[in-house]
Amino acid sequence: MTQVKVIFESDDGTEGLWATQAEDGFVIDNYPFYLRGVNFGDLVEAAPAAPGIYHYVRTITKSPHSLYRVLFEDAHAVRATELLVNLGRLGCSHERGELEGEVLVAVHIPGPVDANVAWRILETGVNEGTWQIEEGDDRHPRDDDQP
Repeated sequence: MTQVKVIFESDDGTEGLWATQAEDGFVIDNYPFYLRGVNFGDLVEAAPAAPGIYHYVRTITKSPHSLYRVLFEDAHAVRATELLVNLGRLGCSHERGELEGEVLVAVHIPGPVDANVAWRILETGVNEGTWQIEEGDDRHPRDDDQP
């Protein structure tokens, strides 16, 4: 299937996400770096803007996935990579980008993954001073003692 770009506009700016056209909308194919409330696997409605480019209208169905972002300096890259590998062993995946001398990673936590375990790994990075985290869209229930 052919991918298209769906453009999202918010108070924080504009971000384009890859999506695949489905019968009743577009399924988001990658992980947002800046947007909140949108996630991999969401089915969205979008209006045509130009060939292969659409503007987001609304979310039709939310996926069961969660998304967190981690930001770290190059000096912490080795430890951050170790923690990302541990998340990968759980079934999580990520996309990585550069941001003014720092590394920004969008961490995807699929629906079936135990988010409590994933959260403990994310929290380890914070407690060690390896990275900062930000919630993009948390759709997993967690133990009551987790923020």
